[in-house]
Amino acid sequence: MVVSTRLPSLFSFPEIFSAPFTAAASASGPALDVWSEDEDLVVAVELPGVDPDTIEVTLERGVLRLKGERKPLDESKRVLHRERVTGPFSRTLRLPHRVDPDKVETTWANGVLEVRLPRADEDRPRRIEVKSAG
Repeated sequence: MVVSTRLPSLFSFPEIFSAPFTAAASASGPALDVWSEDEDLVVAVELPGVDPDTIEVTLERGVLRLKGERKPLDESKRVLHRERVTGPFSRTLRLPHRVDPDKVETTWANGVLEVRLPRADEDRPRRIEVKSAG
């Protein structure tokens, strides 16, 4: 699995409700879920039958991109019925806040890729002390 990161730019929270998060999976793109845990975003992508070493995960300017390919069945097999989509796929998500690229983690289990994207410290809400003038 290849993971590369570049420091993303700041995006506003309402973008979490924009098309990248609500759009259905394309015909060749895998289904995914996105949720929040504490200050982290978590993306889970269904990729059964895909070799995890061939998946490319990139983070650049507040955009998470997942690329890979589902290999077709061995051509020597006589296919009687096919529903699974094969070929290259790509999914792109605009993130609602800055991410600490050095803390991004990926895990693979049972054909599901999980990408954990911790919110950058400089983007976390901070309490500002109000000082008295007198």
